[in-house]
Amino acid sequence: MMINIDQENTIFMNKVFVYGTLKNGQPNFFRLMDPDSGSATFVNEGRTVDKYPLVIERSWNLPCLLNEPGTGMNVKGEIYDVDEKKMKFLDYFEDHPDMYRRTLISVEHKSSVKTQPNVPDSHTGTPNSQENQPSTHSCTVAPNSQASQPSSRSECWCYFYNHDGSLSELPHMDNYDSKGNHGLEYDRSVDVEFDN
Repeated sequence: MMINIDQENTIFMNKVFVYGTLKNGQPNFFRLMDPDSGSATFVNEGRTVDKYPLVIERSWNLPCLLNEPGTGMNVKGEIYDVDEKKMKFLDYFEDHPDMYRRTLISVEHKSSVKTQPNVPDSHTGTPNSQENQPSTHSCTVAPNSQASQPSSRSECWCYFYNHDGSLSELPHMDNYDSKGNHGLEYDRSVDVEFDN
């Protein structure tokens, strides 16, 4: 996607599908929305067209999407438009291409949604509705806004976990939540290098 600001300046945006700790309400959402590391704008909720295993790796309780199309489930997540600066940050954060590998996938979503701006509270990072204010942070889907809209597909970057095959046997899920009933809350100490 390309955004023209004026005749001389063009910003190229990348669509990214997030399925784990970078989703709204999850432990690293604030990193995705941090303007110091680039721009990220919520596009829509989505679901992978192909089925993939989404598992929780046990040493740090990391959500890991495995690049094994046709196995697992259609994984639910969120689509964001990100600029090149944010893309570089995400590559660094996900340790691409060593720990996670960025790959284009097809994601289906509703054609359009009514959104309501949410700006994270400066103290808690929790989104608060702020009507009539532009948002560069996030949006939430208005209730029933997706009920009867046709589906569309987008090609999105997605980070797949590099593994030796041992994770494939772990339980698969279609929607990650760090505080889900799986009892495997994300270990934030894995991100200590980003907090210095």
